[in-house]
Amino acid sequence: MALAIQTSFDDLGTSLIEQLFVVFDLETTGAVAESCGITEIGAVKVRGGEVIGEFQSLVNPGAPIPAMITMLTGITDEMVADAPTLEQVLPRFIAWLEDAVLVAHSASFDVGFIRAGARSLGLPDPVRPTVCTVRLARRLVHDEVHNLKLSTLATAFGARTSPCHRALADARATVDVFHALLGRCGTWGVERTDELLWFQGVRGHPAYKKVHLFEPLPSKRGVYLFVDANGNVLYVGKATDLRTRVRSYFGDTRRRIGELLQAFERVDHILCATDLDASVLEARLIRAHAPPYNRAQRGRGGSPWWLTLTEERFPRLSRTKQPKDLALGPLSSRQAELVKEAIEEGSGLRSCTDRITSKPSRGAACVRGQVGSCAAPCVDPTIADRYAPAIELTRSTLRADPSAILDELSSRMQILGDRDLFEQAAATRDRTGALVRSLIVARRLRTLSEAGQLEIAIGTTRLTIDHGFVTSVDGRPLPMEPDGHHDEPRLVASWLARNTHRVRILETTGVYASPRPGGSALRAWDDRLRALATG
Repeated sequence: MALAIQTSFDDLGTSLIEQLFVVFDLETTGAVAESCGITEIGAVKVRGGEVIGEFQSLVNPGAPIPAMITMLTGITDEMVADAPTLEQVLPRFIAWLEDAVLVAHSASFDVGFIRAGARSLGLPDPVRPTVCTVRLARRLVHDEVHNLKLSTLATAFGARTSPCHRALADARATVDVFHALLGRCGTWGVERTDELLWFQGVRGHPAYKKVHLFEPLPSKRGVYLFVDANGNVLYVGKATDLRTRVRSYFGDTRRRIGELLQAFERVDHILCATDLDASVLEARLIRAHAPPYNRAQRGRGGSPWWLTLTEERFPRLSRTKQPKDLALGPLSSRQAELVKEAIEEGSGLRSCTDRITSKPSRGAACVRGQVGSCAAPCVDPTIADRYAPAIELTRSTLRADPSAILDELSSRMQILGDRDLFEQAAATRDRTGALVRSLIVARRLRTLSEAGQLEIAIGTTRLTIDHGFVTSVDGRPLPMEPDGHHDEPRLVASWLARNTHRVRILETTGVYASPRPGGSALRAWDDRLRALATG
């Protein structure tokens, strides 16, 4: 007999009224599923509060029933002597379940026996979404009853059947308890099966009384804002399903999330068409409101740096806050330092900050000069022709064509590795990686800037990007205008790179193209670094 197909959690957005449930109970020869047997299965199939079927069968466990169990259940060895075996009953029961969600009192016990029985018979694991009435009762009525036994809850809710340690009778009593608990769940905004499964498992929280505040949120893509009683924005986030994402905070046990849930009084939201405008809007809102609980995001995209050549006889790399025509950036402080070291190492450019005049220095060359990684013009200022290749390599790299300098860095790593200087080789690799990633971002940003106003489509949605800033979606401006922050073009460029297979370019006022020189070298190094990261 074919087994019922397991229902996936993603398919459980069904209304509770429409969901098919099977409320079941087992009687067994003991408490350990691996060593004890099932003596009786009883189940009730319900939908919309109505009983639509029942299942009941004694089961021959293949072993004597302990006297204590017989006293508890009334099931004797004689009663099960001619009963079908588990091999005959369990496949029928699993098939009878169809695609229902299971319900049981202390569900882990009953489900454990079903799964152990399936394993012993070589059947597929019949695991499926399960509701436990003990867990629901603990959430909803723990302060109204003195314990959570089925008999106590059945009395408290006026169940039509009294539990008596027989499977079908106990299942019928559990049905009434389950329906009563579902009524209580409605006051918490629980309307769908996935919400019920989440609700029973969420940990207790002092702010849980606010869980109903997520009820007006739609199950759509957008940005959400936690707001306090004074109208201050406490946290901004984005989600593909606003309702599910906000609901998940009430199951988060981190202390900072607990503080957020205590402080907020409402959840505002803005619907978005794509993950791009959602990401852009989230970033703008964080910059505008500086929410205290967006600490990590507020730390991103600080005041950036650019690397450029100084204007002197023997130029060197310098960090600046103002971008120039021939400059690499924007970079974080740490990135700027690593990239600077990579270019200096690969080009032979001097790293000292001394002002070099026409007179030779009386001192010896620095360590880089002594080992031949710098032409040392500070010692001999007459060697302009020997320093010129370092300048040209650097200029080529700043123009986003690092082919030559990457070849040099690769050779250096090989030499260091051959000499067993693995730590130095790893340091060169890390600096090279920072250079490669920075150049890739710089090329993407230059491409966006030269495109001018760019019209793209993703699916049926059209977006307008003006020099790297998203200005409209389907002809409508975003709720917040661009703030000119340097981090937005980087976000947009990264998104476009990740979604090239989904995006169609419709129109541009400039040229949307990446420069060819250096492209293959960057691609090869990017692949190499990714392989190292995942290796």
